Amino acid sequence: MVIKVDIVSGSGNIFSFVNNFELKLNRKFFREFSKDICRMAYSKRVTDGLLVLSQPPSDEYDFSLWFYNPDGSFGMMCGNGARCAVYLAYKYSIVINCRKMVTFDVWGRKYYGEIDEEMVKIFFPPPDIVETNRRLNLQDKELVGDFIDVGSPHFVVDIEDLESNILKDNFFDYNLNELGKEIRFHTDFSPKGTNFDLYLFDDDIIFLRTYEKGVENETGACGTGALATSLSLFLRKKLIPPYKIIPTSREPLWVDFSYSNSKFDKLSLSGGVTLLESTVYEI
Repeated sequence: MVIKVDIVSGSGNIFSFVNNFELKLNRKFFREFSKDICRMAYSKRVTDGLLVLSQPPSDEYDFSLWFYNPDGSFGMMCGNGARCAVYLAYKYSIVINCRKMVTFDVWGRKYYGEIDEEMVKIFFPPPDIVETNRRLNLQDKELVGDFIDVGSPHFVVDIEDLESNILKDNFFDYNLNELGKEIRFHTDFSPKGTNFDLYLFDDDIIFLRTYEKGVENETGACGTGALATSLSLFLRKKLIPPYKIIPTSREPLWVDFSYSNSKFDKLSLSGGVTLLESTVYEI
């Protein structure tokens, strides 16, 4: 069997993508082969996950998105992956009216998306968990951060609470993976683990780096990480959104939301999407 695979970037978050509307392969198939597709379909590197666009569960939705991490795990939301899926739903004419708000589900949860000029925007429900000032005992230090779940869990830390002498010019030189791995597998977050976000706020811009579980490495960008970090920053500084986020890829993202009665609402994530190439995966 030969499967067409698109390689797509959501602000530097790079995914393998399969249009399953015609293939009609089941979830068991993708659970078995998702790791290989992420590893082998793109010649330059292992991708950050597999996006499968499939038939929706009902007429209420335009499509379903099945997202698989490159280690084969699944069940979580991927913000930049969802933005890429909306973009490709238009490309493959699954959604025809470009002025229409797209409705889709990710593992049984409803989301909305739209294309606004060159940006693809996803709307999120309110966060499931917001725990501020959570203390984490590491091997050689205690770290304080915010634990926020926006469909994927994130432990968010301000670089000033870790290394106060790190500035914007050398923020992206910091060795993130060692600390990220320790936090990702920390017993306080077991058994599911967590993603880890480290940010620097400077000149009204969030500079962000993310270690993603399932990828087990730093990624070029992370949509849910950008969202969780923006909520964390708001709770600390109360700056009015929208926020501009510069991830490791240097390809910007924007986060917007409202906040009233101690609750977040109308969360959105925006950014660019680029189709890098089309290839095939042969079983």
